[in-house]
Amino acid sequence: MGKNVTIRHYWPTQTAVAPTDAGNFGLIAQEQVAYKKKRPCKGMRKRYKKLMSHLEAEIEANPVSFDFNMITLPPSLQVNEKQREKLRDRMEQYQHQVRIGEVRWKL
Repeated sequence: MGKNVTIRHYWPTQTAVAPTDAGNFGLIAQEQVAYKKKRPCKGMRKRYKKLMSHLEAEIEANPVSFDFNMITLPPSLQVNEKQREKLRDRMEQYQHQVRIGEVRWKL
């Protein structure tokens, strides 16, 4: 058998077996697949929060005539359909809460 080698640049870590006589690499027990967190950078998160607070202010000013389709979204949301739909759902839910008077006050 070969010598155990730990690959440190992946998360979660993988443990590999050094090459055998045939020159192949094998993984011990279960192979854990490396992944990368899919979290936007800090600047993008701040811009998203700022956009949400701006949209919430518009909804509070005039909840009846607010139309999400008439808003010019940043390029990052124009491209990402999943995020755009998530924002649309949040804003429609917030608009409904404002209309019926169930808005939770922010501290």
